[in-house]
Amino acid sequence: RLYDADMPEYNLAVDCYGEWIQVQEYAAPALVDAGKAEQRLQLALSVLREVMGVPHSRVFIKTRKRQKGSGQYQKKTGSSGQLLEVREGEGRFLVNFTDYLDTGLFLDHRPIRSRIQELAKGATFLNLYGYTGAATVFAALGGATSSITVDASGVYLARANANLALNGFGGPLQQLVEADCMEWLRHNQERFGLIFVDPPTFSNTKGSKDSFDVQRDHLGLLRLAMQRLSRNGLLIFSTNFRKFVLDSAISSEFAVEDISAATIPPDFSRNQRIHQCWELRHRSQQAD
Repeated sequence: RLYDADMPEYNLAVDCYGEWIQVQEYAAPALVDAGKAEQRLQLALSVLREVMGVPHSRVFIKTRKRQKGSGQYQKKTGSSGQLLEVREGEGRFLVNFTDYLDTGLFLDHRPIRSRIQELAKGATFLNLYGYTGAATVFAALGGATSSITVDASGVYLARANANLALNGFGGPLQQLVEADCMEWLRHNQERFGLIFVDPPTFSNTKGSKDSFDVQRDHLGLLRLAMQRLSRNGLLIFSTNFRKFVLDSAISSEFAVEDISAATIPPDFSRNQRIHQCWELRHRSQQAD
């Protein structure tokens, strides 16, 4: 992230993905003159292209309005569906700058993905709410013996499959499961040495009246996920809900460490609530 509304008059977030730049304009309040807001945007874009030395064709512009539910993941009308390849560490990923507000690669999670790569060697890996599979790719790069990526969206899993293939992984050792994560956990009996849980703040399940709310439901989710964690395994739980409070029962049942500060990269350090992250282990490990 190059810039994040550092000056109130220029209410933009500017993200660099290799040779491409994504600009997210935060929608101006109704009391701000629309003409002046547009002038500031055009000035900011002009300066950005000059400073970064990039042509118009490599700058993608989106307007970010307050979204409810899964609005930020909804496809935009008239979009192209073009996927472009970017690099992060040893990994290669396909991102979409035109169809959705989110590209499919969350930049603030870079240190978490790096940690997963460091921890994955020789482990079986479970990625819950796997989205486009970036964490799974890093686990595979780190030497995970196998992985299961679970998400309710076939669209996301198709991108996860493409990302794995782009990095030379695939086959029966890299399973992609289209399912509701809570339901899948209730029926699965496997054990995993490394689990990553990064649920949405809120979601509705297709064809069901059930909904998921991370504040309301995280205790049940983590209890189920910890049942699938091997005796000496590690679970990493992350959330982007800025008002999130971890249920105290979690700390009483499991060994919990808040690693949020260590997982926020310098380019997001202005906002220490961009995400929160914990590591969970079985208490039996502490007695070993």
